Amino acid sequence: MRNTFILILICNSLILFGQTNTKNQWKKIEEENAKKQDSLLNKKAPGFHCKDESGNIFDLGQLKGKVVVINFWATWCGPCKKEMPELNKLVQEFKSDTNVVFISFCRNWDPQKIEMKNLLGENAFNYNIISSKYSEKVSKDYFASTIPTNGVINKNGELVSLKTGYFPRVAAVMRKAIQNSLKN
Repeated sequence: MRNTFILILICNSLILFGQTNTKNQWKKIEEENAKKQDSLLNKKAPGFHCKDESGNIFDLGQLKGKVVVINFWATWCGPCKKEMPELNKLVQEFKSDTNVVFISFCRNWDPQKIEMKNLLGENAFNYNIISSKYSEKVSKDYFASTIPTNGVINKNGELVSLKTGYFPRVAAVMRKAIQNSLKN
C-alpha cells in the first residue's frame, strides 16, 4: 500500500512538472512571437495572395491604397467567437467605405470538407474568410501563433496595428487604427 502511494505521488509530481514546463515553454514562444510581431509594426506588411470562400482573390500588393483589416482565428477558438459580434459591427460601420477591406484567416477550415455556415451556425462572421490552405503561411508570416490576432495595414501597405489575444475593447482599438489609416 505504501509503495502504491509513493508511486502515485511520483506520477502526480511528474505530471504537474510536465504541465508547468509546457506552460513555461508556451509562454516563452508567445513572448518571442510578440517581439517578432512588434518588429513588423510600421514596416511593409508581409504579402499574401489567397482566395476567400466565394473565390474572390486577395493580393496584398493589389490592395495598396486601401486599409486592410486582418484577423487570425479558428472555429474551435472560444475567444475568437466571442469577439466576432464586435468585429462584425466594425464591418457594418465601414461597409460603405470601399477603401476598407476585411480579411480573416481561419486556421482549421477546409471548404472542400464543410461550408463555413455549418461551422459557425447562426454566428456569422462578416469578414472575407480565407481557408486554412492559405492561412497557415500567412499566420506564420505575421507570427500569429496565438489567436485571436487582429491587425490593420494602412493604405501604404504598412502594418500599423497587430494585437494578439482577446480583449473586450478590440473593436475600439481596431476602429481607431482604421480611422487613422484612412486619414493618412
